[in-house]
Amino acid sequence: MKQIIPIAFILLLFNACKSDPKNSEATSSSETKDFLIVPGERIGMVTASTTEAAVEKAYGKENIELKSLNVGEGEQREGVLVFPGTNNELEIIWELEADIGNPAFVRLGKENSDWKTPEGIGVGTTLEKLEELNGRPFTFYGFEWDYGGLVSDWNGGNLSPYLIIALIPQNFDKLGKELLGEVQLSSDDPKVRALGAKVGSIVLTFE
Repeated sequence: MKQIIPIAFILLLFNACKSDPKNSEATSSSETKDFLIVPGERIGMVTASTTEAAVEKAYGKENIELKSLNVGEGEQREGVLVFPGTNNELEIIWELEADIGNPAFVRLGKENSDWKTPEGIGVGTTLEKLEELNGRPFTFYGFEWDYGGLVSDWNGGNLSPYLIIALIPQNFDKLGKELLGEVQLSSDDPKVRALGAKVGSIVLTFE
């Protein structure tokens, strides 16, 4: 199944990747919370029909922060942070229609969090591990532009099109011009493998 990603979500991913790379020392308790990501269905207790009141009830008022969140090109949208300031920080951005009040999408951008898919994918997962879990090489955009590192096609593999991922390189000294900009790269390309790329951010949409 080919992954079709709206431009708006690509820009959202880009902005998430530019968040502060430092992880907070604070962590949220994982003893009683559900941190499972099921692409297209739910992330923890957040689903397509979740409301602000439901978020507060599920996670506790002390663990949420109402905030206008950046969605690209200087635009702000109303949203909520769950576990703000911790490695488990989760951004929920609401639909534009005020009377709906349900999530448009959910965004993750911090490493060392408890949020994982059933396969174990989270922010920080390596490109090699993604390819292994997908069962075949996948395609993504070149780096250092608006769509930098965005997975564009899982090429009929195991991973869900509702799992929208942007990769970031770790070995910048190996980032040649042929890997930049409006090009399509394959995860099994030796030049790509040399970058030590990993998941920099995840955006989740719902069916």
